[in-house]
Amino acid sequence: MTLIAQPQNRVLRDAMHIAAQISDRARMNIDVAGIHIRARDVYNTTMVWIEIPATALGAQYPPKHFPDEIGIPSDKLYRMLNAYGAAATIEFHIQGIGDKWTKVSGTEGTLWTHHVELDHIFPIPTSSVPLRTHHPPVVSGVVSADHFRGWLRRIEDNETAISFRYEKGSGKFPIRTVSEHYCGLLPEICVLSCPEVPEDADSLQSIISFDLLHDAITSPYIDGDIKFAFGDDTPLYISTTVNGCDVEIVIAPRIDVGEYP
Repeated sequence: MTLIAQPQNRVLRDAMHIAAQISDRARMNIDVAGIHIRARDVYNTTMVWIEIPATALGAQYPPKHFPDEIGIPSDKLYRMLNAYGAAATIEFHIQGIGDKWTKVSGTEGTLWTHHVELDHIFPIPTSSVPLRTHHPPVVSGVVSADHFRGWLRRIEDNETAISFRYEKGSGKFPIRTVSEHYCGLLPEICVLSCPEVPEDADSLQSIISFDLLHDAITSPYIDGDIKFAFGDDTPLYISTTVNGCDVEIVIAPRIDVGEYP
């Protein structure tokens, strides 16, 4: 049996919680750069990439032999990891040829899970580069995760979609999220800070499903700043950092909302 990685529980636990919000199945690669987790929902509308750097995988991390891509039951593994404290040891072992197991060790005992086959899991790109090339985001802005989740809670009873909008020449904070339905009143607005806008950018917006957006950032482990990037009817890119690991989520835009002022 070969030990191939040994991260702290909190690192993998928080990563798998984010992946489990998107799908109950995830794909994983382990190489000299670290652990790369990818998942997407069954409708191909939301994808997540989580990069756990090699520096988080323990002093015994061996940069020599790695398995082929393996399937991970993300929701099951997340529940297992919750049984242990943040400092518990997580060990990835390979037993035999093509027989892949995850060993979870803590003071209370040891849990094992056998990795699922990948036959029924859609493959997705190893990074967001191909998607960004096809649908390049034009503008971006930053907001606190807690602040944005609080804003979503205030509007969740009435809204089905969120409009990420850039209004050309609108002033200091040109990037806004606006509720889909005005209901005769001014729209609910959550202003994004640190806007990045090209000089030649025109007014634009991308409308995103409320439910998909809520599921993507509902994890309590996403507790820092979130960077949103979008274009005109392009996917929404959500970037953040959790436990020193880079997390990027991509959500497809809605195209069935009809005419919107």
